[in-house]
This record gives sequence, C-alpha cells and structure tokens, in this order.
Amino acid sequence: MSEPITRERVQALHAWYCQALRVDRPITPGAEYAWFQWLRSGYNGPQLQRVLRYLLREIRADRRNPGAIKLSHLLDPEQFAEDLAIAQINWQTRAPMPPLPGEVPAQPQPQPGPAPQSAIRNPQSGEERAASARALDHLRKSRETL
Repeated sequence: MSEPITRERVQALHAWYCQALRVDRPITPGAEYAWFQWLRSGYNGPQLQRVLRYLLREIRADRRNPGAIKLSHLLDPEQFAEDLAIAQINWQTRAPMPPLPGEVPAQPQPQPGPAPQSAIRNPQSGEERAASARALDHLRKSRETL
C-alpha cells in the first residue's frame, strides 16, 4: 500500500522540489492543493525525481521550454503522465515498432552475413612471394611495351 497523503509529505516534496531547482518558493494554499491532487493521482517522489531530471536535461539541450518545470505544469496529472512516459523510454535501445492496427506485421529483414573473403591474399611462403614478384615484373614490362 502507498504512503498516506499527509501535509508533512506534501511539504517535504515541495521542499525537495525547491532544493532540487535551487529556488525559494513558499508553499501557497494553491500549491499545497496541487501537491495533494498530484499525490492522489498516484504519483510519488521517485517519479517526480525522474521527470525533473528528464525535463532539466531537455531544457539544457534547448529541446524544452523552462516553463515545463513550473509547479502548475509539473503537477498537472495529465502533463506529468506524458512527461513520465517519455522520461521512462530507454533511448539507447532500438525496439521494433509494433504494427499499426489492421496491418499485417512486416517480415523481419534478413541480417547481412559476414563480408565475403577477398580472392586477393598476401603471399605467405617464399614460393608465393617469388611468384608474386614475377607477376609484378611481367605486368611492369607489359606496361612499358604499351
């Protein structure tokens, strides 16, 4: 079962939010109510931390507006759900896309095998080296006659 929603929990989360952003924002009755509603929606501190990290990273990279970390945006349950879903995506792995409804799944593309071995190889033995040298001499003489 989840932790009960208390005024102390709300104030602790608000204090953490202010500390994480290095701002001094008193908790107003409106902000306190927003925190209560956010907690009532089933969200928790670790999720808040994950979303805030994601948003700060995106803001630093100029992909998100700094307004995304305002309490009015952050504590809106629908907007938070969207940000949380994006923050939880592992962008390092390339998962295949599921087929669209009503479409036949595409057949997986065959993976290319190892590169074919070249017919040209480096001579290893003395005989092979000598034969290569004779062939090069023959090519040089042929060029000179052209």
